[in-house]
Amino acid sequence: MNKQKVFIHSVSESIQAQNIIARVRRDLNNAVDRIFPERLGQGEELSLGPIQRDYNIPTTCDSEVCQIKAERSGYLQAVDNDALMRIAVEENLLIHLGYRPGNFITRRSVLVTVWLGEKVDEKLSKKINAIFIVGPERTLEQDVEFAISQLVEIAVRALSPGINDPITAITCIDWLGGSLCQLANRKMPSSHRYDRQNRLRVICKPFTFEGMVDAAFNMIRQNSQTVAAVSIHLLETIATIASQTHKKEERGALLRHAAMVAHGCNGSLSAEDDRKDLKKCYEAAVKALKEKHADIASNAEIST
Repeated sequence: MNKQKVFIHSVSESIQAQNIIARVRRDLNNAVDRIFPERLGQGEELSLGPIQRDYNIPTTCDSEVCQIKAERSGYLQAVDNDALMRIAVEENLLIHLGYRPGNFITRRSVLVTVWLGEKVDEKLSKKINAIFIVGPERTLEQDVEFAISQLVEIAVRALSPGINDPITAITCIDWLGGSLCQLANRKMPSSHRYDRQNRLRVICKPFTFEGMVDAAFNMIRQNSQTVAAVSIHLLETIATIASQTHKKEERGALLRHAAMVAHGCNGSLSAEDDRKDLKKCYEAAVKALKEKHADIASNAEIST
């Protein structure tokens, strides 16, 4: 009777986990669509005009640079980008953001750096602070990594010794892989924002594909080094994502994680067959990444 109760309890917990995963992956897919709406290869590429270049904020003259400090601590939930651009244009400023949505801000840390700084007074400082919505927890409004971290949390909990549920962890990896494929086909916004006259006005800390891969795989990889099925599935997922990548940097990020999975498990898996399977999957992932690189290079030669 006790065994039956344990079985029923474990099944009910598993069903609940699947429901939570389904909800979180919907939130993640919606966040990707909302935050990264532009698809690669669709529509015309927007030109930023003749001022496309790296821009270093002047630091030689204290009168030109002003650091605006955060008025409160908490998670940066959202930034009113339109209002920020409007202030930069009206006051003829260049504003460099120290944080992006999802980051934790501590009171009196540098929220933004402004050039020309002599225009910044207490009134403008408060006006800029009000553009940054800070709260006690992360939200999905402008923070796609938050949805990723929720799936990662489910996977890591499933891998804990007290739960030991690799199936749930593998399910999370599947959905994380699907979202990374989705992201690989989206245009990441530039960190440099220009006004209508092509003057650089805002430099932000954008999300990157490499950062998303780190957020999705780091903790799962670290907690699955002794679980062959999960580590092998990570490598299989990396190979799947490889087919959707378009840039050298994206493949480099995936290759780095594949190498870390293989290296981390090398001395952790006790069964020789598991180590052989892991090596085979690692080699398949590397091959998929190299083949994709060859395809892109070939297409580039044809287009020229």
